[in-house]
Amino acid sequence: MKDRLDFGLSPCPNDTFIFYRFIQSGKYQPYFLDIEELNESAIKERFPLIKVSCVTAVQLPNYEILSSGGAIGYGCGPLLVSSLNLTEKNFLEQSKNYPIFIPGKHTTANFLFHQYCQYHHIDTNSLRIEYLRYDKIIPELKKQKGVGILIHEERFNFQNHQLYKIRDLGEWWEQTTQLPIPLGCIVLHKDFLELKKAIELDIQNSILYSQNHYQEVLPFIKRYAQSMEEDVIKSHINLYVTDFSFDMHDKGREAIIKLKNFINNL
Repeated sequence: MKDRLDFGLSPCPNDTFIFYRFIQSGKYQPYFLDIEELNESAIKERFPLIKVSCVTAVQLPNYEILSSGGAIGYGCGPLLVSSLNLTEKNFLEQSKNYPIFIPGKHTTANFLFHQYCQYHHIDTNSLRIEYLRYDKIIPELKKQKGVGILIHEERFNFQNHQLYKIRDLGEWWEQTTQLPIPLGCIVLHKDFLELKKAIELDIQNSILYSQNHYQEVLPFIKRYAQSMEEDVIKSHINLYVTDFSFDMHDKGREAIIKLKNFINNL
């Protein structure tokens, strides 16, 4: 066995905040990838330990979801926005008229959008859906009229780019299910389950360290962040690093089970 366990994670501030001390321990070899690249890597079983979208996690037969390190919470869901000033009613009536940019086929954002459309009796096969890396969506919406789903840092500054919110898909999930939104989680390959408790403890200790040494951790976060603005970084961390990140508890597990049930009933 290698001295260090290969670990795939995103370069987003919530992940670099959570896993700063985890990585510094020298026990884990980090590989930073976009969330859709992480999802695809997990499907191919490229890493023994990896951050993935929850919607992907529940469909991985050879991985187990860890209780710590994820992004589950309230008020932190993907935003459906447009470069046109559309109301939700306008969008539902005109959804076939514009390209819709989504940050990856295997993301929770994509799943939520499809559920949202199904709820409103919209046939997604009739829509002009295009999958782009999450940080390419705002630039694309600035080039052409369309609709996009924003995640990560992009959800904090869309108004600075003359974009308009149509619907908060996380808010829609919460109202529909009365549960927190399960966005992302850490999964461990079943060949390494003897390490599960130790890894979960390392993650929890890493979160506590970052909470108590934020100024030390900040340069590491900035090294990987799309946005260098400290207020955006701080907002990102506050939104996505929740009590559920330390331990998802029964409510977080219930949200993941609900997500899996939705998928099984498709």
